[in-house]
Amino acid sequence: MRISQPFRHLALTLSAVCLCFPLAAAHAQDEDPNALKALGLLNEGPPRPIATITLSGLENSLDDIAWMFDEADRPDMVEVINSFLADKAGNLKGVDRTRPMGIMLFLQESLPPRPIPVAYIPVDNISDLIKTLDLGPLKPKKVEGTENRYELGGGRRSQHVLVRDGYLYMSRNEDYATREDLPIPADFTPPHTSKYDFAASIDLTSISPLLRDAFLGFLRAQAEAELQRRDNEAEGAYIVRRANGLSALEAIEELLRDGEKVTFGLDASKDKQLVTIDISIDAKPGSKLAENAMAFDGRSTAFGPLLEDESQPLTIAASFELGKREQKVYSEYVRAFETGLKEQFTTADGGTLTTASSNMISRIVDPLRSTVENKHMDFCVQVRAVDAQTFVLVGGSRVVGGDTLANGLQELLSRAGEVNDNAGELELNIANHQGVTIHRLRAPEDRRGRDRGPFGTDPEVYLGVGGRTVWFSIGGPAALDELEAAMDRLAEGAAAAPRTSQPPFNIVFRTARWLKLPNEKSDEGREIAEDAFRSQDDAARLEVRPTDSGIKFRMQFERSFVRFIGSLLARQFDKTQL
Repeated sequence: MRISQPFRHLALTLSAVCLCFPLAAAHAQDEDPNALKALGLLNEGPPRPIATITLSGLENSLDDIAWMFDEADRPDMVEVINSFLADKAGNLKGVDRTRPMGIMLFLQESLPPRPIPVAYIPVDNISDLIKTLDLGPLKPKKVEGTENRYELGGGRRSQHVLVRDGYLYMSRNEDYATREDLPIPADFTPPHTSKYDFAASIDLTSISPLLRDAFLGFLRAQAEAELQRRDNEAEGAYIVRRANGLSALEAIEELLRDGEKVTFGLDASKDKQLVTIDISIDAKPGSKLAENAMAFDGRSTAFGPLLEDESQPLTIAASFELGKREQKVYSEYVRAFETGLKEQFTTADGGTLTTASSNMISRIVDPLRSTVENKHMDFCVQVRAVDAQTFVLVGGSRVVGGDTLANGLQELLSRAGEVNDNAGELELNIANHQGVTIHRLRAPEDRRGRDRGPFGTDPEVYLGVGGRTVWFSIGGPAALDELEAAMDRLAEGAAAAPRTSQPPFNIVFRTARWLKLPNEKSDEGREIAEDAFRSQDDAARLEVRPTDSGIKFRMQFERSFVRFIGSLLARQFDKTQL
């Protein structure tokens, strides 16, 4: 799964972008207007924030906090907060609690550019708000000869204030704080406040082409050096590492070239009993990034019958089409696997790979390569609870040429001892179910009886291929039964209409089930979690879907998570009172 690469490397991109300023301005003098304009740092017209942070409103935030502590059965904490606001902050009198507030981040017109935060606070009554500010360590003072300017404190810690259009703007940078053409929050906050209680947005289009190209050139040079083969590095490992590195670089280039905006949004809904976190990437219409995002759409899955039961501890499912970059990376994974097999069996064959070994490897690799060329990835992995303290991992993946792969796999397992002395105990053909021949792998006898994990003390691995599906399970004595039950559910649902409503990629995690596993280490956090998480509302979900303008990662947490955070914060507060 490679679609998360753009967001995964966004933080690296934004934090490292400043490295390219010296490169792009190597022949420019500091503060040269022409150099600043070439780098896209010279504002022509009103200043444009590179990022914004928005709180939908103080009243909404206090309501969300009250819900959290009510869920934790600690309504007294709301009284603590209200008392603090009344005693220490004048109950924030003068602030309009219904309108958004937040921070705009600008880049200063200088080389190198420096970030300039400007806070914006909605004003209900400026006289009352000045009195509230006077309660803090920095005392407000009106700037002589002005109607709407103030200064908080003095010296290096001073904050400059401008009151305009119902908002108070505040910053340590006087030039920006006092500009009359600062963006008006009502013009840019509605898309965020209509959906989220809290949002942070980064404007990728504010990075000038010259600056972007300079950074990407620097990044390519660094990547080329890092992706050289290392001493004593196996060829297969090198192929995988290089494929991952090049894919990451292409993802960064695509994001900076075609991306418009990245938004993080959080919405806490008492009515829905959910906390939703969205991370959205918007792309320029018609760009390669937009095309790839739209192509990443859910396709019908063969594993619909397995996805119906969301009560299990963990379910991971995906059914999507590979893009060109992803197809290239997966092809390199297959090549790396093939290279590794050839190296090992060349050694086992005495230095020259035999025809029999070569044919065996082809029977394994060719179906995998055909699956990648088919461009449809369809798989499901599920952790199933056998009882309160025992889990089994069951999974399946669609493959092209499953019968050929089945023959190659059986031959590979029969020869595993030739290439690995610690392969463990292999039992071929221990079962045949729904036309699938199943093999079992057990740990060597001298490695059994060690610490118990979620899949038992001595988990066994079951593996089989039949038709168009690769199957596996890991666990104790129930692992084979669970694997066969999964095959039955798939066979029974084969005649039903294909399931297409699921997102291209999704995860469902049920927290309470995991907390019932044996754990010799008990701490305060676990005790709070065991009390907070209840099976009827303990799910955490992650979905990845394309949107009309890009792609969205959505995480949703049910009310047990709200209860847990509230309980944890209340417990920490209690400690400070001891």
